[in-house]
Amino acid sequence: MLGRVIANRYTLIESLGKGGFGEVFKAQDSLNPNPVAIKVLLPEFELDQIALQNFKIEVGRQTSLNHPHILRVLGFDFDINSPYIVMELAEGGSLAQKLDAPLPMQQILIYFEQLASALDYIHVEGLIHRDIKPLNILLGRANNILLSDFGLTVTSSKSRLLKPIQEVFGTPEYVAPEAWGGKVGISSDIYALGIVLFQMITGQTPYQGDNYSLEQQHLQAEIPMLAEKTQGLQYPPALDKVIARALAKEPQQRPTTAGIFFQWLKAAWGNNSFPPPMPMPGSSLPLHSEKRPIRSSFEAQIEHLLNQLFQAKLLTDWDNMIKIGEGILQFDASQPEALLETANAYKVRAADLFERVVRTKYVNPGWYLKLLDDFSQAIQLAPSEAEYYYWRGRVNSRLENQEKAYDDFRRGFMLNPGKIEKFLDTVHECNMAIVLDPTKILFYSRQATLYEQEYFYWMYNNPTAYSYRNAGDILASRIALAERAFTFALGGYTKVIELLNYASNLTEAERNPSLEYYFLKRAELHERKNFLSKLVIPYFPTAKDNILAIADYDQAIRLNPNKGEYYFRRGLAYERLRKHDEAARHLAEAYRLGYLEAWNTKKKYWFE
Repeated sequence: MLGRVIANRYTLIESLGKGGFGEVFKAQDSLNPNPVAIKVLLPEFELDQIALQNFKIEVGRQTSLNHPHILRVLGFDFDINSPYIVMELAEGGSLAQKLDAPLPMQQILIYFEQLASALDYIHVEGLIHRDIKPLNILLGRANNILLSDFGLTVTSSKSRLLKPIQEVFGTPEYVAPEAWGGKVGISSDIYALGIVLFQMITGQTPYQGDNYSLEQQHLQAEIPMLAEKTQGLQYPPALDKVIARALAKEPQQRPTTAGIFFQWLKAAWGNNSFPPPMPMPGSSLPLHSEKRPIRSSFEAQIEHLLNQLFQAKLLTDWDNMIKIGEGILQFDASQPEALLETANAYKVRAADLFERVVRTKYVNPGWYLKLLDDFSQAIQLAPSEAEYYYWRGRVNSRLENQEKAYDDFRRGFMLNPGKIEKFLDTVHECNMAIVLDPTKILFYSRQATLYEQEYFYWMYNNPTAYSYRNAGDILASRIALAERAFTFALGGYTKVIELLNYASNLTEAERNPSLEYYFLKRAELHERKNFLSKLVIPYFPTAKDNILAIADYDQAIRLNPNKGEYYFRRGLAYERLRKHDEAARHLAEAYRLGYLEAWNTKKKYWFE
């Protein structure tokens, strides 16, 4: 493959390494004198959709990150026969190439500080790396750390919660105990970082063996002392304690952030002053990259506060985030990170409270006013974020400020119409969405479902209503509300079917499987209609209702003729109409298609 030219621009001149799906080359850019690294899919995977998806995930995650110790993506292309990613070239190789023997402690501290900074950054961005190891820790021309390989990253919704994963990925020597059980979190990356530290100090990982042996050691084995791996190693005893905390079997016992881990390491070494680094033996490369420009005290203060802000975010301490963010904005009212992060903190704090309030039976109106204030603050700081308007609209709706609620939904819809689907938890919210877009099928479907829920809520809270013909005024008013819920639910599903039929005709589609659900829901409602107003025991729907239900089941069967349940339901509707032959025929067909309940039901009737 050497000598091949990618995209009429990048000439492959040297292989730097091969992974599961791709190979990385040093390449010469015809438009730039500086060499680059280029990652291409191996030929056997060029048509593999899983490999291509993994490639896209890697470039998508890495291009969204901007940090001095994360490898930069310079370009990419997925629209040709050979996808590729262009990255800056790490001319110092990888950390793995330097770990044949223990590293000097001064060098370890420098590397670890840079690595911890990069890892905390991606955690704040909501990512879990999942493959922290020396091969993925590269070194730039100035011997500076460059974290790479984001192909296995996953997102994290809460910084301290573990996220379920489908398979165990990563390099076995560095995989945390919980990851072997199918869960990962920030603490899993901290564990891998602890393994890397152990390896930098001793020259080898704490556990060795085949995959099964490694799994058992990570899950059960005691954490070895540093001196057990390297004879004659001189180090402070406190260092073993720091390593033990980082490699704890329980995630909650590990350092909460990589930055805290570094502070523990520095304190254990008795090196709080962090003296000037010493060059590595045999290395002509400087330890630091180019000198940083001298910053003013104002800039230093802002940077210090921003670091505190991100630490608070890692700990999900929204109150402290707001306090720190507002402090930054007093210094600089246009500081972009402070504006976005503080607005998000207001939103998350209020959203958490909102979810608790709506589940509470007795609600203090002051809680909603507090929510209104927080969401308004978020909007003031980030007025282009649609989600904040939707949240405030939900609060206004519950305060019965319907005009303000609609105005908030309208403004959110103008900024991002797609996000409205997350905020349809009441009939009124669905009504506002329908006004904003009367052609959206989802809005009617969601509204119909909510009306159905109103009916079932009434049934649950009135279990004795079946036996009363002459209900009192209170019960009668509740019956009226339930009848109204039925009517509107039926109307919602009818509107959905009309829109789907229209769309189906418009595209000349022969069948639309998504229609089945809505025909079934409408049929069920037809079967239950008039139940509440008549309250007859035993109850049989009216002939008209059964005929309408049969028509809907017929439509569902037309869309999916191999579904036994549809014939079974249609057969029961025929039986309620006393059409025994039709009922028997449909139940027999349902049984033939594998719906076993049809046979048990058929035996209860007098017909064969």
